[in-house]
Amino acid sequence: MGMNMLRIKRGKIPLVRIDANMLFLSRIVVDYFVLFNQRHNCFRSGLLPSLFWGAALLLYPTLVWSSPFQIYGFGARGIATAGARTATTDSYHAVFYNPAGLMRGSNASVGFGAMAIAPSVTVQQARSDSPYPAITPKSNAGVLLGANLKPGGIFKDRIALGFGLYQPVVRPSRLEALDPRTPQAYYYQNLPDSLGFGLSAAVRLHDWVDLGVGLQMIAGFDGSGFVDISPSLNQVSHRSLRVDFVRRYAPTVGLAIHPTSTLDIGIAYRGSLAFSYAIPLDVHLEDSAVVKLEARGTSKWTPDIVDVGIAMQLPFARLALTVSYERWSAAPSPNGLFTTSVSSSSAERAGEEPALSTTPIPVDLGASDIIVPKVAYEMTIDRAWAVRLGYAYRPTPLPEPRGAVNYLDTSAHVLGAGASFQTAADPPLTIDAGIQWQYLVPRGIPKDDPADPVGNLNFSGNLLVGSVEIRHQF
Repeated sequence: MGMNMLRIKRGKIPLVRIDANMLFLSRIVVDYFVLFNQRHNCFRSGLLPSLFWGAALLLYPTLVWSSPFQIYGFGARGIATAGARTATTDSYHAVFYNPAGLMRGSNASVGFGAMAIAPSVTVQQARSDSPYPAITPKSNAGVLLGANLKPGGIFKDRIALGFGLYQPVVRPSRLEALDPRTPQAYYYQNLPDSLGFGLSAAVRLHDWVDLGVGLQMIAGFDGSGFVDISPSLNQVSHRSLRVDFVRRYAPTVGLAIHPTSTLDIGIAYRGSLAFSYAIPLDVHLEDSAVVKLEARGTSKWTPDIVDVGIAMQLPFARLALTVSYERWSAAPSPNGLFTTSVSSSSAERAGEEPALSTTPIPVDLGASDIIVPKVAYEMTIDRAWAVRLGYAYRPTPLPEPRGAVNYLDTSAHVLGAGASFQTAADPPLTIDAGIQWQYLVPRGIPKDDPADPVGNLNFSGNLLVGSVEIRHQF
């Protein structure tokens, strides 16, 4: 079990930071691929099994399984095309973009890469002496790993399996619930500092129709703590702590349709995910008083997303378009909810109302659903080289925060570019590189209250992300 910590700042709604370790994901990955390695001769050498075991070890140290894929894309090619891959995805990248795409491409492949994230977010506050200074996202970097395979035997060319993951290495996975009055970048603050993981399978329904399903997994935890303090003896007479990790699941479903040799259509759905936590603590002061504390909330929330994509093969090039519907109107309160109550021991035993209590107020973000268009152009120069460009526009789902809370967001223009090189070996080795720039449109936020302790705000920024990836096909 990892460490969890609750930090409380005097005079403010608490800042909650939680880090934890877990094992059950690595068990899933290991069992998943060992079973198929035993039943089918899928791997030609010991390289691929070793990498699957390595993936399991990478997954061991972290709890939170939401990811930066939603913001930047998965893999160098996805970053370069600004995420316009619903109709064109293949290999293990399909685990995120469209699980039906696992049926495309080679019988097996494994890839490894690195990803660097460099945000430059600016928050200008009218009150320089504000007790709530802005907190902005930090740079991070991580490693990518993925693999896919098509088992042989009776399953030959009928089913495909795959997984993909991203593990941050500079700033580890963590949960963060900042004071809602602190100016912060809602979309970029905490979600990128997360491990991303997915498992998927695909089946060929017809020569031109593939169906894929997958599972997103995330863990929350509930627990309880009890402390009995004896002031007269100046000691703790009893203490206990219980933490229960709870797995939660959300489906991914995809459909790939290939009506002609030059036209591809993709439809994908990713269910909403969130990390929930609850940390109650009861403190008994002998027979005089009972103090109850609890921190709870929801973080790292991602919405239900439906992607519809179409791709057309042109001479020496391919044009792809994806339109994403993101259901942000269902976003829960992002602030940590901290409750306290104080009762006499006799009133507690009698079930009476506490003499003193505080009730947290959830924040209503007022978010709206959004439509995100994405377009990509990929050109094959020769057998070895290909280049690609991508663009997306993400309108902000959040209204101007003119009240006391300061969850900041703005619309973003996303521009990507990249290239790939494929060796002449059989089977080939592919090296992909991608870079992406996100321009956050400047947004002025006037406050309704002239005496607001933060004052009027201006929010803007630029985000750069780059990735290099090596993929070997079998």
